[in-house]
Amino acid sequence: LGVPVGADLAAALAAYARRRRWTAAGLAAALGAAGTVAPVLLRPTATATVSRDPCLVGVWRLTDGRYHLLVAADSLLGGLAGLTRDATLDLASGAEDGFATAYRADGTATDLYDLTAARGTLGGNAVRYTQRGVQTYRWSTAGGRYRQYDQVDPGVETVVRVGDREADLSVGPEENTGTYRCDDDRLTVRLDYDDGAWSEESFVRSPA
Repeated sequence: LGVPVGADLAAALAAYARRRRWTAAGLAAALGAAGTVAPVLLRPTATATVSRDPCLVGVWRLTDGRYHLLVAADSLLGGLAGLTRDATLDLASGAEDGFATAYRADGTATDLYDLTAARGTLGGNAVRYTQRGVQTYRWSTAGGRYRQYDQVDPGVETVVRVGDREADLSVGPEENTGTYRCDDDRLTVRLDYDDGAWSEESFVRSPA
């Protein structure tokens, strides 16, 4: 999640929030019979050599997500929690809250959110971060490094609830980089940010 959460919770979380559970029917409807994403069109990128690990290609379901955020007292989230000083927030999600993400060999990927949730505690208040919708982006890998970019957000609904207070958040596109580990049936992606925030998500491959 490189945008400080103190400045904008949504921008920070959107960078690595991929936690949702979708059915095979939902995936098929969202990805299309040909395996392409319509109605989202990604703009062309400059011709260049791009490396993509074929291990990532396929559909993956989240099993475990951990998100460490820095929260400024004068931020939206800090205000909802009534913070009087800066703090940190750790959120977690599991398979019951998870999402499906689909990587394609052409370098595009789609995250599918179905009331995806991550939970934590801030200033003594329960925090619940929820998303619903679809986001599409490009991805590449090289030497154990992972990159996602050219993000398209065609209508992801994002809500954060702190105690009995909540706010709708907008999500903007951004580029994210980190590391990954992939084998036949397991994938882990970790993103680190300049302000000390990070996320780590583990997935299992979903049957075709």
